[in-house]
Amino acid sequence: MVTIAPRLEWMAGDISETFNMEMDAAKEFIHGEKKLLTDFLEKGTMNKLYIYEGQSQEDEDAKKKKKKKKGGDARRSEVPLIITSDPSQICGVFLYFLRLTDGPIKVKTKFDKDLISGTFQTQALSPFSNTLEKIYEPLLKSLSLGKCPEEKRKILVEQTLKFDESLKESISKLKGDIAIEVPSFDGVEQTPQGYKAA
Repeated sequence: MVTIAPRLEWMAGDISETFNMEMDAAKEFIHGEKKLLTDFLEKGTMNKLYIYEGQSQEDEDAKKKKKKKKGGDARRSEVPLIITSDPSQICGVFLYFLRLTDGPIKVKTKFDKDLISGTFQTQALSPFSNTLEKIYEPLLKSLSLGKCPEEKRKILVEQTLKFDESLKESISKLKGDIAIEVPSFDGVEQTPQGYKAA
């Protein structure tokens, strides 16, 4: 059994929960990525990290069928996980860790406000980005946050805009560069002859 720092143990717990794996396996994964995680936490070389399963869609479908047959929540001890700061290859469910400070993050502290985590499905990113842009950003810009000083509110708005910009960049990397426009069929009779004439 691997012994790791409290912060890394907290991260391993998130990995275990997200990917339905044994805590010892998650700790082993963290231990194997110690240099990258140390750079991320203590040196601040990256603002965010993503962890996802390195499986094809067929592997994912087979896994779902196997789980249905077993009829439960059987934990796995081995999951091929990939850790990256580049979201361009992510598919399916992923776990993210986001730094909220420019300084080092203490690994001896289990958790605090300097590092947050969460999970997403890649298909959920666009609706989330739209929600941020169309609801939360205007709301944050227009609201007075009670006893919160104006300077703090501006910082919150600034950080939200930065996060949204980063999210949009990540979404565009996930989509790729090729977009196929679907022509409008307004005014075209909805029959085979109508389409042929158009």
